[in-house]
Amino acid sequence: DYITKPFEQDELKRVIAKAVRTRDLSKTSVPAPSDEKARQALVGASASMQEVFKILDKVADTPSTVLITGESGTG
Repeated sequence: DYITKPFEQDELKRVIAKAVRTRDLSKTSVPAPSDEKARQALVGASASMQEVFKILDKVADTPSTVLITGESGTG
């Protein structure tokens, strides 16, 4: 997050509080399973699942949160 000038004190407090919460969460987060274990938990041989696996490989080492969505009932 960033703040543009001029800014309100409440906005500054909100951004700082969010940064502190993010830092606290990163200290208490559960480590992700190893790549091999995580891959074994995924099942699928269809072209669609192969595409999902490719996407996962691309984003696996990024510090960002990624949400992969699909049609209802697809898992």
